[in-house]
Amino acid sequence: MTRTKLAVAACVAVGLTSSRANAQRAGDADRAGASIAGELGFFVGNRGYADFATGFRGGYTFPFHLYLGGDLTLYVAGGTVFSLAPEVGYDIGVAHNFVIRPYGGLGFIDITPVGATAVEFYPGCAFLYHVTRGFFLGGDVRIPLFFEPGATALGLNLMFTLGYKW
Repeated sequence: MTRTKLAVAACVAVGLTSSRANAQRAGDADRAGASIAGELGFFVGNRGYADFATGFRGGYTFPFHLYLGGDLTLYVAGGTVFSLAPEVGYDIGVAHNFVIRPYGGLGFIDITPVGATAVEFYPGCAFLYHVTRGFFLGGDVRIPLFFEPGATALGLNLMFTLGYKW
């Protein structure tokens, strides 16, 4: 019985290794390169905020799968809120054309209705499907935490992504 389990484990390991090597030769979606994407979605916050969100993201994935980039998001929640944040993430190639990117961002927001600024921190995860070697579609889930003077706000941001990687 133990030999059977060992043989199955060895076969699975060899299969995963060889499929990973084949995917790399064919051009992984998590390959090194610059990317830019537009985002469109919805934001819900704990202070009754719920509205439209849109933005842009750009960055570079290094050969060791580290992603460094930036994000500009516009929240329309009871007024206009701009967010500008650098991001760091890690591209995980799940399949030849599918990438999961856990990431985090730390930036500044401008709350125009009240004329205030605040700090924003957010963990998130992007799910990117490469339709071709360059174009990708995806989804983005982010949990923004806004540190405003005298208060803190928590939200959930769901975005649809369309972009290009070269």
